[in-house]
Amino acid sequence: MVTIVESGIAATEIEVRGRARVIQQARELFLAQGYAAVSMQQIADAVGVNKATLYHYFRDKQALFIAVMVDQGKQMNAAVAAALAAGTTLPEKLQSVAQTVLDMQHSDFGRLSSDLHLHVSEEGRAEVYERCGVPWAQISQALREAATRGEVRDIDPDLA
Repeated sequence: MVTIVESGIAATEIEVRGRARVIQQARELFLAQGYAAVSMQQIADAVGVNKATLYHYFRDKQALFIAVMVDQGKQMNAAVAAALAAGTTLPEKLQSVAQTVLDMQHSDFGRLSSDLHLHVSEEGRAEVYERCGVPWAQISQALREAATRGEVRDIDPDLA
């Protein structure tokens, strides 16, 4: 079976699973030690492959970290979507989102996000947001819907 990974390159199922294993092990090391303290050699050792295999999947440590953050970002987006779905009124939705974000900021997502802003280039951060989106777009949509229902006055939801 051939799958297209986000870089647009065709990959076999074995390659897809190998890449996922690398991302998972890298995530664990980045969480335990922080981005700056982790080397590609440490990641290769944790995965049980040589460094050349890592470079087959990712051009450098930043590209690998970006892949980790894209996965985390997708999880954050899913959590925000679930939080928004849990409420019926805008205040309930926003309260649920706020609790979800606070919970995630005090967890793995918060730690990795901090490293993203400290160690990844502006272009790298933009790539993360482009590939996984930003959860705040969902909140803007909830504000638009609330304005349509008359729950809030007509406001710029992106500014709010």
